[in-house]
Amino acid sequence: EPVAAELSKHLLTFTAARTAVFCYGVRHDPACECSPMLFRSVPTPCVGICSTTYGDTVCRGCRRYLHEVIEWNRLSDAEKRLIWQRLDGLLQQIMPRYFEIVDADLLRRELLARRIPLREDASAWTWLQQLLKQMARQLSDLSGFGVRRVDNSRLDLYALREQINGELHMLASAYYERDLLRALRLPLAE
Repeated sequence: EPVAAELSKHLLTFTAARTAVFCYGVRHDPACECSPMLFRSVPTPCVGICSTTYGDTVCRGCRRYLHEVIEWNRLSDAEKRLIWQRLDGLLQQIMPRYFEIVDADLLRRELLARRIPLREDASAWTWLQQLLKQMARQLSDLSGFGVRRVDNSRLDLYALREQINGELHMLASAYYERDLLRALRLPLAE
């Protein structure tokens, strides 16, 4: 148990170190006063489908690491923001293979008009994921949302969403393994 807690600290340290935040060209802490989320509580990424209870080290629902799921309520807002930045970064790596966001403002307006929840500080890729999560079965054309599909597959949006979710989980799992191996190389605090 104490070793797991120490390992968790090391993983959070590597997560924080890997997520560079820049303000006016200077690297700084995400809790900087210029942060748009500084005085708001940080929402949980949980989507209510937690596979960590069944032994997964990376949740298939929200893609947080097991220790992040367990420790979420004990984390500082700055640590929570770092986790959100990593999760948003996963989407930014995968989604452009399938979509082009032509008009992010239109996407935002349409999500708000349909009362689909969104984080204002998130990227448009995260907003698009929210749209697919809520409406993939009902939609076939995303042009009315300011989004163009760029993949050549014939998958409907629901099947494509599931494919993307699988890729996101694989990528998050790869990052977890990399971070775990780095953390294990650190000497434990005595």
